[in-house]
Amino acid sequence: MFLKKLRIHNYKSLRNVCFTPEPFTALIGPNASGKSNFADAVHFLSEVYEHGLEAAIARKGGYENIAFRKKRRTTAPIEFEVTIQSTVSDILGGNRLRYRGTLRNKPVQLKHNFSIIAKGRDIRADFKVSEESLTISTLSRNAKKEGAIKDQVRVSRTHSQEFELTTLKESTFSKSIKEDLSADFKYFEGRDSEQNLLIHPLSYFFIRFGSVASRFSVHQFYPQSCREPSAPTHFPELGRSGKNLPALIDWLQKNHPKAWEQVTADMQDILQDLNQISLQYLHTKTLGLFFEEEGFGRSWNVDEVSDGTIQALAILAASADPRTSLLLIEEPENSVHPWIVRMLVEQLKKVSQTKNVIVTSQSPVLIDSLHPREVWIVARKDGETQIRQLTDLDPLIEDHWKAGKYQLSDFLDSGLVPQVVPGGIF
Repeated sequence: MFLKKLRIHNYKSLRNVCFTPEPFTALIGPNASGKSNFADAVHFLSEVYEHGLEAAIARKGGYENIAFRKKRRTTAPIEFEVTIQSTVSDILGGNRLRYRGTLRNKPVQLKHNFSIIAKGRDIRADFKVSEESLTISTLSRNAKKEGAIKDQVRVSRTHSQEFELTTLKESTFSKSIKEDLSADFKYFEGRDSEQNLLIHPLSYFFIRFGSVASRFSVHQFYPQSCREPSAPTHFPELGRSGKNLPALIDWLQKNHPKAWEQVTADMQDILQDLNQISLQYLHTKTLGLFFEEEGFGRSWNVDEVSDGTIQALAILAASADPRTSLLLIEEPENSVHPWIVRMLVEQLKKVSQTKNVIVTSQSPVLIDSLHPREVWIVARKDGETQIRQLTDLDPLIEDHWKAGKYQLSDFLDSGLVPQVVPGGIF
């Protein structure tokens, strides 16, 4: 499953942002342009789909802390549109007999839109869901009509909390979906749902969409957080800053040994004398990381290895987690040797064959490892962040890049794309 489109409006500095990522995508832009706000918006969405809208807003400090700050909080809603594309069998998990057979490999697209708005002008005023819809579409397999919608079912609600179920074209697939959604619809009748999304009720499609979007994994790794010991658990969650890294590694070693073998092999390319990375119980009854190297009689504990080594280990472990549907890493180059940055990008591109990988970066080494279509430029003017694909800003750049006229970082550093440098605007 891949994220095909993300539209964000009025979240912090993000205004009218429409993002259609490649499997691997890098966000490039000056400091304070809004790259971290974009990462925070993706993290907010994962919290919405995992814990619910009200809990997600509370975790971000309340509605006022996520709303666009240059407008009065009541004048415009915060809006999101999330589009995921896969196949019928992936979306349904093979659990529904009526969708098997010829339908199971059909390309299918799920699009969830929702907007929220404050109920009043007071900073303590509640918020409500003003509009929401989930659209389920099957797509044409014909390469000439790639992305063309064949049939579609849409369930929606308006600011009056009235629900509507519509179909674009009646087919076996759309009729089956409509039957399922109609049955689940009754759950909402007469209920107060102003502060809740449809994503959490009984509908299989809402639950399945939420199970994918809740696995958006966002990180900005801090070596000290990655070094902290953690308790083992059956379902470890790697924190945004890298907390619980030992627990994730313990889980990978036990449940996904092949994935862990790849992490170990990559770490051995970084540390040539590394034998293995092990976990030991500490006196605090928590797990700590240890590095065993050839020629040394004892293991190195996690405080005795460099920040760059810990950063690389955290990135590789996060990329090996098969549960994540999207991986976003801010500034993976921090504290890392340029040669290792290239290796990490190569590994992340392999991971992007099965899920979206997004990085934010300022590193020329990382930028030079990219195709121009993989680069999106982030710029900010008058408090508003805009994000545009590099090939849209300069349609000729791909041809010039393929001809070897310049390295990508040199082109961006030259100022020929003014949005890349401080003060540049679209």
